[in-house]
Amino acid sequence: MRQKAADLLGFVTSLHRFIVKSGAGQDLSQATVQARGIELDRRFMVVDPNGRFVTGRLLPKLTQLRSSINHGILRLTVGRAGLDVAIPQSTDVETSVTVWRDTVPSFDAGDEVADWLTAQFGRPLRLVYQHETQHRWLPSQKQVTGGEEVGFADAYPMLMIGT
Repeated sequence: MRQKAADLLGFVTSLHRFIVKSGAGQDLSQATVQARGIELDRRFMVVDPNGRFVTGRLLPKLTQLRSSINHGILRLTVGRAGLDVAIPQSTDVETSVTVWRDTVPSFDAGDEVADWLTAQFGRPLRLVYQHETQHRWLPSQKQVTGGEEVGFADAYPMLMIGT
């Protein structure tokens, strides 16, 4: 379902997506909303060598990581440094990572981007992607209709903030 910001419930003033969890947001004029929220929102995540999520709370410079996707290629930039990364596919080797208390299946984006992130942020980091074939179900106490899932977001597929 594609909606323009002005049409969505009549009161939405802006739409944002964060392709990489804790990375810089991307302003959108319209968005495709899927079961896990806005398409590609928080589907990539930076992790430490143990597969534990790293966010802007722990590494504030991570909020300067800009991302965009064009024709299946993820573009990452920090300042003037940039790197193009192929989006992992369901045929790649699956790994497990940790988001809060959840163990989540994902695909590692590879050594090249891991080396680039490590150079940009000064500590060993890797990038992972949650493919459509991988699921993270919301705990039952957070479900509304049953069967809801989320990508790498903290708790819910969508976040709405009042002004």
